[in-house]
Amino acid sequence: MKTITTLSTAIFCMSLNAQTNTAILDVNNSSAFISNSGTVFSNTTNSTLGYEIPKGSGISAINGVQFWFAGKENNTVHTTFGGSSALTDVFHGPYSTTGNYTDPSYQTIWGESVWHICQSEIDQFVLWYDCANGDTSIISAADCANIMTPSSELLTRIINWPATNAMEPTTYFLAPFFDRNLDGMYNPLQDGDYPIIKGCCAVYMIQNDSAGTHTYTRTTPIGIEMHYMFYQYSTFDYLNDATFVDVMAINRGTTNYPEFTHGISVDADLGNPLDDFFGCDSTENLMYFYNGDNNDELNGQTNGYYGFNPPAIGIVSLENPISSCTPSSPATTASERWNLMNGKKANGTAWTKPAGNPTPFVYSGNPINSSDWSEVTASNVPGDRRAIMTTTDGAFNSGDTILESYAFIYSRTGNNLNNVQDILSIADYAQTFYTTQSQVQCGSDNTWGIKEIKQNKNGMDLYPNPSTGKFTISNTMSTQMTIEIMDLTGKTVFTTKTMNSTSTTIDISDKPKGVYFVKVITSSGESVKKIILQ
Repeated sequence: MKTITTLSTAIFCMSLNAQTNTAILDVNNSSAFISNSGTVFSNTTNSTLGYEIPKGSGISAINGVQFWFAGKENNTVHTTFGGSSALTDVFHGPYSTTGNYTDPSYQTIWGESVWHICQSEIDQFVLWYDCANGDTSIISAADCANIMTPSSELLTRIINWPATNAMEPTTYFLAPFFDRNLDGMYNPLQDGDYPIIKGCCAVYMIQNDSAGTHTYTRTTPIGIEMHYMFYQYSTFDYLNDATFVDVMAINRGTTNYPEFTHGISVDADLGNPLDDFFGCDSTENLMYFYNGDNNDELNGQTNGYYGFNPPAIGIVSLENPISSCTPSSPATTASERWNLMNGKKANGTAWTKPAGNPTPFVYSGNPINSSDWSEVTASNVPGDRRAIMTTTDGAFNSGDTILESYAFIYSRTGNNLNNVQDILSIADYAQTFYTTQSQVQCGSDNTWGIKEIKQNKNGMDLYPNPSTGKFTISNTMSTQMTIEIMDLTGKTVFTTKTMNSTSTTIDISDKPKGVYFVKVITSSGESVKKIILQ
């Protein structure tokens, strides 16, 4: 019989620097290597590829991915383009407003910046905590006898989840977490708080671009803090071949950028890296890569390559419309990099369609259609393909936040061109899934996860959270709601009543940034949730 260990038994071996700097996300049919080197889906330390699909095949579809950011102020361009283990623009840990990146305390807490956890592990911790504290609202006392005590390794990862930053009160909240007693602090063992993730398993990464010199692009730092949540679902449909990533970039510095652009750079190597094509579809916010013919091989050898009917992969921008999608060309200066980020060639000239019209969307036609503009109809020679997909943000001022999400999708249902058609369809599915935030069952016990159960019990939810001040409160039943919002001192800063409705939009963007408590009172009772204004 499994036993429960009470919380009075302290786990004495925990250390704050137990995070690893690499992780493998492989809960579905793909295996994604993630590191804090500046390039993901690639092991830049030993120069091996890091996006194996199908998992266990030994064949990779991507050579590397970087997240690019570029801002211009007073005609000076600042860029952050990721990098490698040797040259980089990014550094581990959150932005420090004091600049004490070499402080031993900072190095102890943020010595690495990659955290990996699965929903089933979070569920196990929550059930264990509830049982150890006599909470039988989710699980019966009899069933508690069968709950396994989490391992020290799992408890370490729960405790070390980068939820808050005690060293920087002005940038206190970091990775999302469930705050059981709404005290604004992350205390798993004491209070039962736990990480909140997307997908069945997730990897969280925190970086900044200001802790050192930009040796990759050799430009002045922007002053941003970047958060990434990579996640996967284990299913029986297209999601089983997909990897998602949520990106949050915060301007923690003091510089305002009247012009700013962010994007994603992909070096796609579908098996043999020298026989690929590239395309994009601005209506789907999609760029994709596919084999130049229907046999992925090298010098007649298919071992280690996809062979006949090779797959296609796509990258979908789920949160924002794209403003450009072009092949990547070599760039050495800041102005050349700025041109790439704004849909031009490095030298500043425009990409043009066959008729001569300039365009920021290159090879935007369907390759299966002989009248569309594609690498097939252009009679290009297949080769190594690298491309960038960007979104123009406008101004990016101190304190502003950029939110972005991407889906990496895959298809191998027919020949090389059929698979492109499938990618176009899957892009639609992925966008709908992301927009509706559809639930997918995760965990070994096939439950929805404790987080969803508890939200369903109290009937109230709010989103987005964190928020810029404008958010929606949803209620499972159409009923009148009294809404009160209080700050950390308990002072009521906002109150309103709604008529019978399942949702209402609140705007408190005029309030100072920080943590607030949202109380919703209905005829069936009241619920309280925390919201963070950034």
